[in-house]
Amino acid sequence: MKNYLLCLTLSLLFLNSEVISESNNTDKKTKIFLTERSWYRLDRLTTNIHANYFTFYDDNTYRYNDGIDNSYCPPGQNGRYILKENQITLFPASKDCWSGVKSKMTCLFNKNSNHPFFPIALECSNGENYQTTDFFRKNGSQISLYEIDFVEVFIKDFKVTSNLKRRRFPDQNSEIIFCIISLHAIWMKYIPKGAIFHAFARTSQKDQIDGVEDYWYFGHSEYETFPGYDYTVETITGSSCAINGEFRKEIEFNSLFNHWVFGKYLK
Repeated sequence: MKNYLLCLTLSLLFLNSEVISESNNTDKKTKIFLTERSWYRLDRLTTNIHANYFTFYDDNTYRYNDGIDNSYCPPGQNGRYILKENQITLFPASKDCWSGVKSKMTCLFNKNSNHPFFPIALECSNGENYQTTDFFRKNGSQISLYEIDFVEVFIKDFKVTSNLKRRRFPDQNSEIIFCIISLHAIWMKYIPKGAIFHAFARTSQKDQIDGVEDYWYFGHSEYETFPGYDYTVETITGSSCAINGEFRKEIEFNSLFNHWVFGKYLK
């Protein structure tokens, strides 16, 4: 009987050590994955430009980076974190320096978050999600965008072949989106010919406008100059957008940074 109990005890200890070892290996892999990339709050949905983000380090500290003015806590005042399986607990460093959280916050790894384009996320207890932009959903994946169904992921850069209106929804009667360069207060009512349109999605079905059948594409535009002005225009970093040139309190302007365009003038 004693031998049986001894064998049982040793077996349980061995099994427990295997479980602990497996858990430690999982934590190591997760930590490597966490520290090798930055984690962005993608208010502009398709780009990490101007996005606030977390950077995690091997010594169990983290840094919170402000995407607009590039400010962060100086060395020695970073926050701390504890990693346990798929949960990260963040602790702020100092009341004198903003390190991204007011008090202890937990975040969970989710490899299939509800973000339409970047599936891997840290979903945090304060309601904010932080994505890594290293992984995309596959082209053709069915998604929903701002409650618009029958949309599929389609990531591709196009050249705009004619001045092109931005639409809020994939419909030729939808509201037009104007964008403005804040520094110069000039409304840009269209995407100029020669611009690059960064598409991230398209409608699942083609539409017909003026006898032409094509898809509607969702994304944002980028160009260096705008006709009639002799200064550099960087729409991806320097502009805000509004419906028909009118800012509305009920509509977050970052949600208009991306827009719909008809595919006829994309090449």
